[in-house]
Amino acid sequence: MKIAICDDDYGICKELESILQMVLQEPNAICLYNEGEGLLKDFSNGYVFDIIYLDIELPGLNGMEVGQVLREQVEKQNLDLIFISQKSSYCEQLFDLEPRRFYRKPFDREKIIKDLKILLKEHTAHRQSIWYEEDGREYRLFLQDVLYMEAESKKITVYDKNGNKIVLKKTLNEWEEAFRKEHFVRCHRSFLVNLNYVKAYSRKEFEMINGAKVPIGRKYEKATREIWNLHKMEEEE
Repeated sequence: MKIAICDDDYGICKELESILQMVLQEPNAICLYNEGEGLLKDFSNGYVFDIIYLDIELPGLNGMEVGQVLREQVEKQNLDLIFISQKSSYCEQLFDLEPRRFYRKPFDREKIIKDLKILLKEHTAHRQSIWYEEDGREYRLFLQDVLYMEAESKKITVYDKNGNKIVLKKTLNEWEEAFRKEHFVRCHRSFLVNLNYVKAYSRKEFEMINGAKVPIGRKYEKATREIWNLHKMEEEE
């Protein structure tokens, strides 16, 4: 879990950091910024945050402008924006940025702690991710974005919902174990499929939402059918 706090008042940053650390108890989990430009610079250089606490009244780019840039670069489900301000009059202006929370100063410590615990549970349940390296930089890949994986010649190619292809190391067996609880099924010696993105199913193959056909190996037919039926039941509940 990586969190950023952006406020031009260093005292506010430290106060909020101390509140969050009561829940996180992780070293180096929180980065502090006193202006939006620095946050955006780090973000563009590959820094990845799960939650950003953003003051609205910042020097230079204000918090809403910074939030707009972030929203244009990151999908809503991959980043929680939380705005903070001394004034409540900004609330209506924030709707388009879809913030998860809005906190007025001075802070309600108990509410912030309670809300963070809720967000942490959501991230644990729905935002599992893996890190991979490309051209000397590390990137985060959210499992919820993966359509399927294909093993080929000692490498794994990941096909994501945005049409990207990402090459990863490790064997498919290792990824299968990591993704076992995340709606993925090993349907073939060379394929691992995210059932959330299946458009059609037959005994011989899955058709994905992007039109790709993923074969189901004879060895995997029975287990795949059982997992698929269980997945459908969970969706219908």
